Amino acid sequence: MKQVLSISTLIAGVGLIIAGTSAAQAQDGSMYITLKGATALTMRSSYDPVDNNSLDKYSTDFSDEWAVSGAVGTRLNDFIRLEAELGYLKNTTEDIDSNAFILTRGGGTSFSTSYLMGSVFFDLPLNDQLAVYAGGGIGVAKPNMQKTEVNVSGSPYTETRTMETEDVYAFAFKLSGGVAYEMIGNVHLIADYSYLRTSDFDVKHITRYNSTPPTASKNTLQTNIETHMIGVGLRYDF
Repeated sequence: MKQVLSISTLIAGVGLIIAGTSAAQAQDGSMYITLKGATALTMRSSYDPVDNNSLDKYSTDFSDEWAVSGAVGTRLNDFIRLEAELGYLKNTTEDIDSNAFILTRGGGTSFSTSYLMGSVFFDLPLNDQLAVYAGGGIGVAKPNMQKTEVNVSGSPYTETRTMETEDVYAFAFKLSGGVAYEMIGNVHLIADYSYLRTSDFDVKHITRYNSTPPTASKNTLQTNIETHMIGVGLRYDF
């Protein structure tokens, strides 16, 4: 909870800086908004048990990944920009494997991550229409894993295992670099690459043994999100 409050305070501070600077420079046309879509490639992610039970360690592959984001920002000068971004990353869990079993193959479980980021960008104009930029930011992410339930055949009984996130938040950071091309007026076409990563967060894990009588055990897994994104979008300068 203290970490979430600290992150929220930091983001609020970045927002106040952006708002204050924007108000001071609004007459100079320094404000802008950005809308962007991206294809994503999330690295193979592991789910590690906190209690170090090796049979409860899983690995995951993702597929059908995409991301969208919107941002508002202000330009401090010709080279430096401040930006607040709200984004959404969606992917499908293709495989979930454990050390002892293959639990799902082509399971199709939905996994999504929303994030709020405060960033600083540095622009390098190449000519009147084209510029390259790079920057990064920090913020908070809210991952959401749909309840995943699988049956594991064993002896002398079968097991039903479920995994899902609860109400969790994680620290996140993002690094980006790209190009911006002014097409008409104040409208820029942008293309960029971004690297997004979160800190570890908890996933609830329950194993139900279909024995007589039925029993169950609960433990906590930890994982994170590490994603590469290639996106295109539009930026409009006011």
